[in-house]
Amino acid sequence: MTTRKLPLNYSPRRHLRSYSFMQLIFLELLLPVGLSIGCASAPAAPVSVLYPEGSLHGFVVLKNTAGAVLAYGDQIQTVQGATVTGKMTFHFPDGSFFEEQVTFTQEHVFRMQSYSLVSRGPIFEKDQQISIDAQNKRYRFQTRARGQKDNQVYEGKIELPDDVYNGMVMTIAKNLTKQPGTRVHFVAFTPKPRLVEIDLTTPDSRQVTLGNTPRTALHFLVKPKLNVVEHAVAKVLDKLPPDSGIWIVPDDVPGFVRAETNLVPDGPLWRIELAVPQWPDSPGSRK
Repeated sequence: MTTRKLPLNYSPRRHLRSYSFMQLIFLELLLPVGLSIGCASAPAAPVSVLYPEGSLHGFVVLKNTAGAVLAYGDQIQTVQGATVTGKMTFHFPDGSFFEEQVTFTQEHVFRMQSYSLVSRGPIFEKDQQISIDAQNKRYRFQTRARGQKDNQVYEGKIELPDDVYNGMVMTIAKNLTKQPGTRVHFVAFTPKPRLVEIDLTTPDSRQVTLGNTPRTALHFLVKPKLNVVEHAVAKVLDKLPPDSGIWIVPDDVPGFVRAETNLVPDGPLWRIELAVPQWPDSPGSRK
């Protein structure tokens, strides 16, 4: 295990194409611009709880944007008092594994308490482990590129506003169906933690069907907010981050139907949808 630090006199203009978008942004922000952990940012505005979360066990499927199935998984949520723990897990045919877990409270507003992410296996460019402890103000980021032997570990103290929602965008979207959108924060690792503003807006809706019954799915666009320097660098290098999307059927109680996002930083856009268990097609099952 090794700990790696970027020298402050490093020039980000060298070998730019070898860096991810978020790494480039971090290097550019060695200049005194942009947002960083512990610096002043937009006022925190936690999202109000309109629909409290409960216990559930759902089944989900992961697909690429062409519709090919990549993995099946579980979405599990448990509640203890005002504290909710949600976990989404995917197991891939090649042995790769993904798990994202978040714990949050829902007393009048949503507040993240802790967050963790594990991604490993050949389907990912890197093995990664992320943990954020908002209560104890600590973070840890461990990464290992494919083919490397040692992990690189970054850890330390972290101060977060009340509207950081890693792992909670689906939950937040369900509570925004009666308003045009909002702006919240997300912690990105580049490799050190950096606070990123995220805009959630509802530019359109889509007609879907349940059997023969039409339903309307509200489309939430999830877009990172870039400052002038960030946008210029990303555009020149053709590394503008893709917009993610979440679709919610509002009705009386909002329901999630699809997300299109990257599971890991700089990963491809994949779709998360609800899955239906398949029953074995045998004579005994038809009795």
